[in-house]
Amino acid sequence: MLQHASLCLQVLAIGTECDVALLTVEDPLFWKDLIPLELGEELPELQESVAVVGYPVGGESLAISAGVVSRVQVSRQPVADHQ
Repeated sequence: MLQHASLCLQVLAIGTECDVALLTVEDPLFWKDLIPLELGEELPELQESVAVVGYPVGGESLAISAGVVSRVQVSRQPVADHQ
C-alpha cells in the first residue's frame, strides 16, 4: 500500500439517510496487492456470526465489532445522491 499522508479520492455515491458513502482511490498503486472484500448477496440468517466495521457517531477511529444476528429487518432506503 502507498505510504502517502493523503490520497486523492472520488465520491461515487452518498447515502446520507443511512450514513454511508462509496469512495474510490484514483491512484492504481493503492490497489496493488490488495485482496477485494467479498460481499454477500443475501441477508444473514438469525444467529449467524457477523463482523461490523465502521466509524460510530461521535467516534474518530475505526471500530470493529463481532456478534451474532439477533433480528433481520428490511426497510427501504432512499436512492443515494450521485456525485
